Amino acid sequence: MEPCTEIEKKALMWRLAGAGLTGAVELDAPLEKLFREASSLLHGKPLGSESPPKNLANVFNVFGEEQTPPCYFPAVVESDANASLSYPVSAEEMPTSDPRAAADYWQREMERKSWSERSMNDLLRLTEITAGSLPSAADMPDVSLCVDAKLTASLAACLHEYIRETGLPSTQEVPDDAPAFYLVSGDLSGIQPFIYTIPSAGALKSLRGRSFYLDVLLENLADEILASCGLSRSCLLYTGGGHFYLLLPAIESVEARLASFEAEVNQWFLEHLGSRLYLALGWAKGTKAEIRGAAKGGTGILYRRVSEIITQKKLRRYSTQQLQAMFTPESDVNKVRDKSRECGVCHTSASAADLKPYPPEGEKGTMACKMCRNLYAIGAAMLKGDGFLISGEKREDALPLPGQGRTLYLTAIPEGETPDTESCVRIYWKNQIYREEGPAACLWLGDYVTRNNGQVIEFEALAEESGGETGIDRLGVLRADVDNLGAAFIAGFPEEYATLARSATLSRQLSVFFKRYMNDLCRGRLAPGQEPFSLLEAKKPANRKVHIVYSGGDDLFFVGAWDDLIELTVDIHRAFQRFTNGKLTFSAGLGFFKPGVPIATMARETGRLEDAAKDNPGKDSIALFGTPAATSSGDTEAEKPQRYHWQEFIDQVCGEKLAFLRDHFSKVAQDGDESKLSTGMSGFYRILELLREDESIHLARFAYALARLDPGSGAKAGAYQAVRDTFYDWYKKQDDRRQLRTALELAVYRLRKKD
Repeated sequence: MEPCTEIEKKALMWRLAGAGLTGAVELDAPLEKLFREASSLLHGKPLGSESPPKNLANVFNVFGEEQTPPCYFPAVVESDANASLSYPVSAEEMPTSDPRAAADYWQREMERKSWSERSMNDLLRLTEITAGSLPSAADMPDVSLCVDAKLTASLAACLHEYIRETGLPSTQEVPDDAPAFYLVSGDLSGIQPFIYTIPSAGALKSLRGRSFYLDVLLENLADEILASCGLSRSCLLYTGGGHFYLLLPAIESVEARLASFEAEVNQWFLEHLGSRLYLALGWAKGTKAEIRGAAKGGTGILYRRVSEIITQKKLRRYSTQQLQAMFTPESDVNKVRDKSRECGVCHTSASAADLKPYPPEGEKGTMACKMCRNLYAIGAAMLKGDGFLISGEKREDALPLPGQGRTLYLTAIPEGETPDTESCVRIYWKNQIYREEGPAACLWLGDYVTRNNGQVIEFEALAEESGGETGIDRLGVLRADVDNLGAAFIAGFPEEYATLARSATLSRQLSVFFKRYMNDLCRGRLAPGQEPFSLLEAKKPANRKVHIVYSGGDDLFFVGAWDDLIELTVDIHRAFQRFTNGKLTFSAGLGFFKPGVPIATMARETGRLEDAAKDNPGKDSIALFGTPAATSSGDTEAEKPQRYHWQEFIDQVCGEKLAFLRDHFSKVAQDGDESKLSTGMSGFYRILELLREDESIHLARFAYALARLDPGSGAKAGAYQAVRDTFYDWYKKQDDRRQLRTALELAVYRLRKKD
């Protein structure tokens, strides 16, 4: 029988040929039968001759219980990495497209180099470019031809290996109840402590380096498993946010490799990183009926099964031997290079020769180990270059990675240099539409940063960019993630739609949004018809003054000028609603800090705000202000966060209360309008203090504070009467009082002097 990767290549090309993108593929009868069997698993029946719909439907059309108007993606050949990304639109709004564009692209590529001469990863990238926005078939209008062809290849390879293992005759189909597939889940624990264990010096490069290292670590773990099974990335269903899903053949050799690899990786972590990181691998057998979605619960039952296994493994992380080593002082796990010295960043024992100044430029106040220095270096390199090499060669600037029976090393490919493809295991290209060099894969990452004269600006300079010419210097820190995503994978689709193809499409769509659309949104490229959100309707450059520290899977970590970050967060919310057809929501915490606050403190306190947002009934919320970190920086008293559902924040806090302040106070509008009140900061602080007390017993005091704003007769009298009456009414209602307080706090942040 043929190698798995050849089976995958032929299955992929067979499916694309059936859709008219490529020429016919010559197959013998057993392979033809195998591919039809794999395809019928996706479609629930043998693929018919009916034509697919014209446009790809949004998978969120059939997601959840709520019925919403359907929307569709325009068909595009994605050959330009700088082009704006498409959003789903109604059928009436659909732009025209060239129906032959994808097929013509394939023809040009095949004339340059035939499919049989290309690697499977190469073919997968070409499929992504051409078929990512084409519908697969009439019965699955919301599944792209790209996902269809990729899964057909994966299922064919799994069936091929299962048939070879069990000795089934090639003329016989695998029974519906045969456990032929493994759904494999990998879950990486310890991500947040690993990322945020850094000093303030060089914080941006350190954060980016650590988050990128974990991204590559996860991708490499998945690739190592696939390589050991002789399979390609067609079997990689999803990777991001510390998780990956694989579809593998349910045979004894694969199970043995998974068990061995899990133990090996965790032993590697213990010896190189201590107990900071842990990989839980879970795998559950699935039948053809479950893959097809014909079993009760659809494919959701498979995801639930593997999720329970992962939960159990995370409760009992280590083997008896590993625990003994952890409690044995002289073991390899607890080796001490020099008991009197430790790394100033990760605080692990290090020899004197291993410790060097950190960061290499600027003040030399910290001595760090090689691992921490190289994490900083890779963070600096990823801001300049796009290529990253995985090899078995240990270099001075390399970062170690666990491999199958070996240690691998990650290095950046210097910009403009050709990678050495002979010595490498694999290459990852960051945010590249297509690269053919060597055993390569293209990874999408949220990597937007704010630059000044081509140089990435540090956190302190970013804080100085906030609030315009007059606003206070503060860093905004955003943490957010999707609400109830685990439940979405398990039970988000009604049972009749709960198929492997749709769960893979859901994974792909979320990954694309958080890894690619974020860069567009930061650049001001919004959904058609969407205007950039503005707190005070001030015109700003399209590019937001923020840094993406991490964006992937289903969560975000951004740092930026506080006002730009609030506005961007609303833009992201609106874009996510458009992208998911209103079926998924996310909750966000947004903290305000002086740039000198340790990044771990910023992350921790903003995480508490995010938790507060998720505790709001119905979630779908934003929480801001009111963290203990604000007290340490001398800004506000410790208090409960201000949290709102998104529409309340957009419409009532900003659209009504903040807009009212702008329309009636010249200082807020900064327009010098003589008909508006010219209240000083002391007046705002008096009102804000009473709003913070949040008790109706102070109504008389509040009325007195309003009376002190009275300008007497004249041009400002009308503005004063409107402020007095409206503020008085708002103060008597708890929700209005709370919204006014938040709006006034935002206005004060824009008015406080930078010094």
